[in-house]
Formats: sequence, structure tokens, C-alpha cells
Amino acid sequence: MPASVTRISDVCLLVENIERTVDFYVEKLGFRLRRRAEGFADFHGEGVTLAAWELDHINRYTGVSKLRSPSHAHKVCVAVQLDTPADIDRLHGELSAKGVPF
Repeated sequence: MPASVTRISDVCLLVENIERTVDFYVEKLGFRLRRRAEGFADFHGEGVTLAAWELDHINRYTGVSKLRSPSHAHKVCVAVQLDTPADIDRLHGELSAKGVPF
């Protein structure tokens, strides 16, 4: 895997219930809560921000679709940091060649 792909800056889970999500990541997995607001929480991570946003809340404030995933499917956003537009094109080509759908 190209080194640039590992430069993930943020992972945001789109969740049904923020309280249940916070409980799971703090109480079960041991993450430390960094910030908590209505419908949103994020957690301390090693160079990566793990965040959770309730679908209804993110929809109300940003317009992101609140369409629910089918049972046992999860909605998530992952951000990676690349340095140049050429890096984006190169990575897209490499991943497409490996069968990653876009």
C-alpha cells in the first residue's frame, strides 16, 4: 500500500445513537473522549481523529443524507491527506488497478 494512503487524518462514523456510540468507544474499547456536543463526539487517537455524528444531526446542520444503511451495514467517512493533485490521480490509478471501486 502506498505510504500516502496511511496518512488518514479523520474517520467519522455516521451513527443512529450518539450515546450508545460514546459508551461503546469509551467503556468497551477504552478511547478517551475529546469533545462532546449535541449529536457529535470525537475521541483522542494516535494522529487520527475518530469522530461520531448522529445521522439526524449531521443532516440537519450540513445536509448530508440521513438515509439509513441496511441492517449490518455501516456509514463512515474517511479522510486521507495527499500532497498534490498528481498524488490523487496516481493513487486513484493504483487502487483502480487493484479492483477498488470508485
